[in-house]
Amino acid sequence: MIFLFYISLLIYPSFSGIKDAVLWSMKGPKAFTWDEHFIFIGERILGYGPPIVLAFYLGYYHLISWGGLVQIGLCGFFSFFFFHDGMQYQGRKWIDRAYPGFFADTKGENGTFNMPVWLRIPLFLCSFLYALCYEYYF
Repeated sequence: MIFLFYISLLIYPSFSGIKDAVLWSMKGPKAFTWDEHFIFIGERILGYGPPIVLAFYLGYYHLISWGGLVQIGLCGFFSFFFFHDGMQYQGRKWIDRAYPGFFADTKGENGTFNMPVWLRIPLFLCSFLYALCYEYYF
């Protein structure tokens, strides 16, 4: 059940990355006179609403400890960049070939967080293995 919660945290960033790829391929980062990242942050807060409700349900009915929820939530946070950025770069490859694909590095975008691929991969692997081990050993 815990691993299912972890997986639910990974679905949203994948779709959000594809959406961002479409936006940036059509408009570009200089299309707005205001900082569009406020919209993205709000969208991510709303996108994580259902998993957060699930987390409170699991904690309230003592199906998992509150500390366990925090740990799995951190695993989801560290995996976010791997899936969101990867799917954004893959989406740009599908749309306009601006990036070589899922494991591409940033080209100096002005995002709030730009995480290089050499950091995204180990963070994802560590968080995935931790969540998997948490499911079966804790």
